[in-house]
Amino acid sequence: TGILLEVDKACEEKVASVGSLMVWSCRGRTRHGELAGAFPQGYILITSRALPGDSLEEEIAGVRATLPLASASGNEPATVEHCAGLTPFATGGAAPRAEVLKFERALLEHRLEPVSLRGARQLLSEISRSSLHLTLPVLVAVADTSSGGGDFALAVKRTDRLSFVGVRTRPHEKSGGLHISESIRIVRPSLAAEENIAIGDLLRHWRGISPNAEVSIHTRHDLRSSNEEHSSWSSQLPTELQPGPFISLVLTWSSSLDKLFYVPLFQTPPALACSSAVYLRCGTTPDNDLLGRCWADLERLVQLHRAEVSSCGLPSLGEEGPVDGEGLIRASLGCFIEDEARVATATSVAPSGGTVTPADLPPADTNPEEDRPNRDFVDRLWLHVATHCEGTSGLVTAIRLLMEELGRPGGFMPFVRRDNSTEMADLVRQAIKISRLRRYALADAQQLKDLSDSWDERCLLYSEPKRVLSLTLGMGLECLRRDLLHMITRCGYITAKDLGDLVEVPDESAPKSALDRLRCLCRIADLALTCSRHRICCDAMRRLVLKAAEYYQRVSNAKGLSLPVFGAQLSHASTSKLLATFPLLEPSTIIIESGKSSVRVERALAAETGRADDDREAGVWAPTSTECPFEYRVTICDRFQVGGLVKGGC
Repeated sequence: TGILLEVDKACEEKVASVGSLMVWSCRGRTRHGELAGAFPQGYILITSRALPGDSLEEEIAGVRATLPLASASGNEPATVEHCAGLTPFATGGAAPRAEVLKFERALLEHRLEPVSLRGARQLLSEISRSSLHLTLPVLVAVADTSSGGGDFALAVKRTDRLSFVGVRTRPHEKSGGLHISESIRIVRPSLAAEENIAIGDLLRHWRGISPNAEVSIHTRHDLRSSNEEHSSWSSQLPTELQPGPFISLVLTWSSSLDKLFYVPLFQTPPALACSSAVYLRCGTTPDNDLLGRCWADLERLVQLHRAEVSSCGLPSLGEEGPVDGEGLIRASLGCFIEDEARVATATSVAPSGGTVTPADLPPADTNPEEDRPNRDFVDRLWLHVATHCEGTSGLVTAIRLLMEELGRPGGFMPFVRRDNSTEMADLVRQAIKISRLRRYALADAQQLKDLSDSWDERCLLYSEPKRVLSLTLGMGLECLRRDLLHMITRCGYITAKDLGDLVEVPDESAPKSALDRLRCLCRIADLALTCSRHRICCDAMRRLVLKAAEYYQRVSNAKGLSLPVFGAQLSHASTSKLLATFPLLEPSTIIIESGKSSVRVERALAAETGRADDDREAGVWAPTSTECPFEYRVTICDRFQVGGLVKGGC
């Protein structure tokens, strides 16, 4: 009892040992699958020690593992943003919430040592006899509930997974009457293999539930796109606790118990009485993100900035066939200039009878989501030349050869947008001006000589590696900014004004803040593309993008490193369209709750095929269909209020 009082009063998580028992105080940093959702404010867990003579620290390290999301390098802790008023968390998994993503460690249940059911009852009886007043509920891990009789007799056949029994005590200010306020039981029932299972088959294990009690049903459909490999235990974590992008659809509806008792577990939710919400998170790395090219360009810009500041060379591109050597650079640049000369002189007749400028011509690539139609010469110079040059020397050579071509008498005159304020755009405009004056004899000899001398001085200035790095960095910042802005605003439901300071023209004298804004725009563009590809309605898309823009404009999130989960309500029509983009229509999680009691059903790949019912693990149900590769893990959390029933079967 003294140890229980000590860990209960501690503000931080704590692990203590008493004889052959271990006492775990879990307060939002250490997660256990079923217990974390049922007791979000924390709980005290009692288990047995595997080897009482060994070091306590070694045993803790063997049972507690770091979550993959908490150990992901280069990212700030994930959060849930702007999800207030949406579908509640619903006992540990229906929808993400902020406190869930604060978990750092997980208890590995298969390594926890249980207490005998008799020993667990003695521990709980001692708590009641001692009249302890604890703020957290006390749970005891037990291996088998089949031999207990009475309320605990659920005929569990195997003990591969633990069950839990526990109590919650009344606070000091409410100590009158019974000392124990709540009796808790978390078990995995034995379920026969059938084609479908009725909700009543699960709810019959609840104690004291009224036939007229209101029951809420939450179903969650998850879609992840990640190539990262995780261990078997981490792959069973909720989607929001695993690294990588995801999209989740949560459906919620309610009904009375008497209407749901014989209804199949897998059912179609009622159209008029069902609420739905979508939750999304952006990608964490270029490998599992929709914007692979943009992330690669951003990484190259970061390398350019580091090389400019530290006066060190650019790292290798690490790809096959980088442009290196003056001969190869000259040949590649010649092909690029030849294409640009053709584009600069191209015109076509518009439907109205006017002409279309080169900026209005469609891009050469075919991806309408990523390709901006009004790219100019400077944009294409960054995309097709600067990003493929190997090292600083390659960039210096490419810029030198380009300026020689631009300053050559009779050279081509590329198209540059008027609103392009980069240094390279200014150089191209000066070259075009000199070329026009020469071609049409619009200036006297002295004026032309002054312009030519100024051009030669600038060519000499930009032969220095540091100035070339600055010139290239400015090109990339502006091109990537406009590309990302196009991806976000191309559907018309969002405007550049809605994005605020994130779309400011990059200040070439302060590239660090410009890079941070580009990283934030990459996150928002990824969110916008995800919504578009999964047919989320424009209203929900706009709300999600506005939430992301507001989030990344905060000073604390201005670097764009954090990966929040954004949520928005959906209409019934939008829900159907979104669900049609998922490869599986069956929910990954079903949660049924009434009051504080709940039933949790989670989908997982079947461990074995053709396993007999007698050999099936407790709490596992599998459809009789041989084509189904999944099994469903069922956990019942029964919380019974001592001293009388409450409405809803609590």
